[in-house]
Amino acid sequence: MMAVPFDTLQGKTISKVVEDTNYDTVDFFTTDGGHFHMEHFQDCCESVYLADVAGGTLDALVGQKILSAYVETNEDLPAPDGDTWVDDCQMWTFYTIRTMFHTLTLRWFGSSNGYYSVDVNFMDVNIEREW
Repeated sequence: MMAVPFDTLQGKTISKVVEDTNYDTVDFFTTDGGHFHMEHFQDCCESVYLADVAGGTLDALVGQKILSAYVETNEDLPAPDGDTWVDDCQMWTFYTIRTMFHTLTLRWFGSSNGYYSVDVNFMDVNIEREW
């Protein structure tokens, strides 16, 4: 797997989406044989998770061509209701996917003491990392 920009999805047609809520991962499969994996690699003193998907369900993407895929962050919004892991550094990361019929936003929330990353990784499973 190798990290790629989220907008790599643009122009691709989704054949399947698999969300694992136990591990906060999302896998996107495309009709051209692509497989993209999204998750945060948890570390010691931080917490990052997929808070929700706004605009519908990920299944709505199946069979749809991605017209745009982009990322935005916001450090000013409050933590989700009921979130007890609020630390020095908080950040929302919004991954928005637009098709002809739907606009969905995967809303990830991260909290850390400021030393650990709250970034979400988006990786192309079919590309081997070169060391």
